[in-house]
Amino acid sequence: MKKTIRPGPPSPWPFFLIFFLSNLLLSYASLSLEVKIWIGLLGLILPLLFILKTSPAAAPSNPLFLREFFPPAGLGVLGGILGLGLLARFYRLDSLSVWPHFDEGAVNYFALRFSQTWKGPLLYGSGQVPPAYVWLQAPFLKILGPSLFSIWLLPALLSALTIPMGYLACRTFFPKSFSLGFASLIALSFFPVYLGRFSFMTVMVPFWECLAFYGLGRFRNAAESGAQNRGALVLGIILGLGFYIHLHWLLVFFFVLPAFLFLVPAKKTNPLGLIARLLVPALVLCLPLIKEALQAGYGRYLLDLLKGSPSGSNFLVNFPWYFSSLFWGLDPRFHAYQPFWGGFLNPLLDALFCLGLSEIFQNLKIPFYRWLVAGSLLFFLPSLTQTLEPFRLVPLIPLLLAVAVLGLGRLCLYLPKNKTLLAASLILLSSFGLDFYHLTGPYPRNWDKPENWRNCLKSIERSRAYVILRKTAGEKGPGIILGDLVPGNCDQTLALADYHFNSAKNPSLSPESPGWVALLVNIHYQPFLGPQFPDSKTYPLSKDQTGGDGGLMLWVAPISPENRETVARWQKASQSLEP
Repeated sequence: MKKTIRPGPPSPWPFFLIFFLSNLLLSYASLSLEVKIWIGLLGLILPLLFILKTSPAAAPSNPLFLREFFPPAGLGVLGGILGLGLLARFYRLDSLSVWPHFDEGAVNYFALRFSQTWKGPLLYGSGQVPPAYVWLQAPFLKILGPSLFSIWLLPALLSALTIPMGYLACRTFFPKSFSLGFASLIALSFFPVYLGRFSFMTVMVPFWECLAFYGLGRFRNAAESGAQNRGALVLGIILGLGFYIHLHWLLVFFFVLPAFLFLVPAKKTNPLGLIARLLVPALVLCLPLIKEALQAGYGRYLLDLLKGSPSGSNFLVNFPWYFSSLFWGLDPRFHAYQPFWGGFLNPLLDALFCLGLSEIFQNLKIPFYRWLVAGSLLFFLPSLTQTLEPFRLVPLIPLLLAVAVLGLGRLCLYLPKNKTLLAASLILLSSFGLDFYHLTGPYPRNWDKPENWRNCLKSIERSRAYVILRKTAGEKGPGIILGDLVPGNCDQTLALADYHFNSAKNPSLSPESPGWVALLVNIHYQPFLGPQFPDSKTYPLSKDQTGGDGGLMLWVAPISPENRETVARWQKASQSLEP
């Protein structure tokens, strides 16, 4: 009697192609909502269900993430990945984003003030953000001086350091294949690269998150009791310091803590001692922050973040957009911190993510997969809010990329071993091409439309003023630039950009009297200023902006003995209005 031969599990490559084409349409094509729903059903959900039904679960002793799914990469491959990652982070460092966001101006203003006195609060601004980024940025501004280059240098460096940190974190848990795949996606993917173009505290989260995973892995791998004690202590310090980075860290803490408790050896004679070695240093490090929070009435931003509409309508509207921002993009009317061409993940990574998702749901008995699912749900809690700000999902970055690496591993296991590295390299290079174009094409082109500046909380008026002021300083040397005479939200972006040639802000400039003065003021001041300074020039800055007050102008005039006293009074007035 002939033996029945059962067909093996289907190859993931056809499904990868289906997922890619479906996500390509959802990301880049202008389609109606009805058509998108059908594409989602037929091109994503049905193939996923088919994979789950036809592919057997992996043996618990040999899960995908513990297998080497491509051979070791040579120095050329590693150097290429690192080189492309650095290129994406430092390309046009001081001009790609054109102008800083309002939040960048505020955070770097705090850092500048801190660098002048080395004293300051532990909670900054209306968002009551912790001080770690301000403390790190202060030496950069002290040594280099404020400029567009210096404010964007630190985030680029932090983003670059996340590449090796991500690899080291993975190596404490996984073999080289998974670790290299994860580090490659950190290096080459749009979301971590784009985040590194913003000079504020959120850019620190992925790096410190990977550092926490590294500490967790070192604790897991410690064989001796003394090493376990040290590992728990170090992880507690990392987790405690994380609270000085961002409110996001609260979620990361509650993601890492259960994993630590799971890894505490069951046969340990004193497991509570290990737990105390983690929790006590974390709590002690948080005490100054807790004290400051109590004194400052902390919680306004947190309550605004968590509260929702009584009817739930805001959650119902915002949650799908948060989800869509990751994979397919947002409606153009939504503002800051969003992708500009598809989602934060491009269609290739979307397809890998779908394959990785099938791997997870087929093998949910594996603790690591359950941890990833629980963490994803935890990190989506910020979507329960009245406002839409996709960077609230930043802690998801390592999890999203880890799932995509699982998808890449599935593909490689269905290829001959001598072709797996080539196939993985082609997929990653193609993905990088899409993301680098996203970063250098649609992203900066967004600023060609003046109406997008206001939605993204960037001041096109101050950007235009800076171009004029830089040219004037190049011709006439430093001048007195007074930018605090404008009522409103205390935007400090111009004060940071023009610091190197602004005698009103920079005490290191020559004590010789500047030869010119510039005022950023409402355009209706022109009839008052013009007659008093006949040699002055007026530059309207808001000609294409809407507003009932007429907008802003930059007014530039030479300083003479006759008007020097008037300019001095204006300078004192501007100093009194400095935030």
